[in-house]
Amino acid sequence: MNARACLVVALTLTVASKASAGTIHMRPYFGPDKSEVVLVWDESSGVSKGWYYDKGTKKLTPSAANCQLPADPGVKGRVMMAPYLGPDGTEVVLVWDTRSGKSVSWYFDAGESKFKRAEAGFQLPTQKGAEVMLAPYLDKAKNEVVLAWDAATGGSINWYHDSEEQKFKPSEPGYQLPRHLRLQGRVMMTPYLTKDGSEVIYTWSVTTGESANWYYDEGEKRMKRSDAGYQLPKNPGVSHDVWMYPYSDNGGTEVVLVWSAGGGSSVNWYYDDGDKKMKRSEDGYQLPAGALTGKSIMMVPYLDPEASEVILLWDAASGASKGFYYDAEKKKMLPAEAGYQLPANPLK
Repeated sequence: MNARACLVVALTLTVASKASAGTIHMRPYFGPDKSEVVLVWDESSGVSKGWYYDKGTKKLTPSAANCQLPADPGVKGRVMMAPYLGPDGTEVVLVWDTRSGKSVSWYFDAGESKFKRAEAGFQLPTQKGAEVMLAPYLDKAKNEVVLAWDAATGGSINWYHDSEEQKFKPSEPGYQLPRHLRLQGRVMMTPYLTKDGSEVIYTWSVTTGESANWYYDEGEKRMKRSDAGYQLPKNPGVSHDVWMYPYSDNGGTEVVLVWSAGGGSSVNWYYDDGDKKMKRSEDGYQLPAGALTGKSIMMVPYLDPEASEVILLWDAASGASKGFYYDAEKKKMLPAEAGYQLPANPLK
């Protein structure tokens, strides 16, 4: 197997790095043709650059000019972006300002071969909060959904796109998380679907490292806190500026990567079906110590097209990055080949 990393997310999940001027963000995802793409942008300027893996040259290459977002993405301030594929496979990028809550949805028009601002019915209303975060995804019925929340309070609202009325509307009360999550400090969330199609929202405190896993109960028609076995321990193995990213491995097992942005140390956890609880993954699935050094280390784990587990790491302060993959023969995480690594300054 060729080492493959840095570019593909199997789920339309998002994770936001530490908000500060000049912060560099990265979002790996699949293109409509299953091509490997990563979107990189500067939070303070909104300037972005898309990269794709060129199978001919066997290296990451800047996407063509017509495949790039405009220099002015429509919002200013602390700019965040979330690329994903819509229900019809169209490439979409949701862009927003965490301060004002204003957002703009862009889509790639295959006919005109360029990104265009989506019609009014596909735009979200302005969200309120001290630090507005958005996470777009498709539910099990392939409806477009956006989870919006205020990281300062943990208050959230779930929106869905009504195909008949052609606009985003608040989801029914049962799909909304409770107002108080019992998490202190800065709160982050990641919505995702499990292998059986259940809608889950992972919530945690960046400040304390405490987390809570929630799921939609089809019988009771409401979001409920998952059983104790699906919850991580109060101390997940790292402290200080704690981040988490849930995903499913190639066997459908639920996994959570936990790390400290401040130090870069990480712990990989998985749900053991036999013991019915979250357990620390074997040493081979853990990243090596010092995998990447920097001031604000962020990570995205995912499955590549060959179903190998990979992790993209980057320093949000400098833009330096490194991809790792799980070598099934050596049974450990190894750096990806040079062609799968982004350049030191991916915005140049």
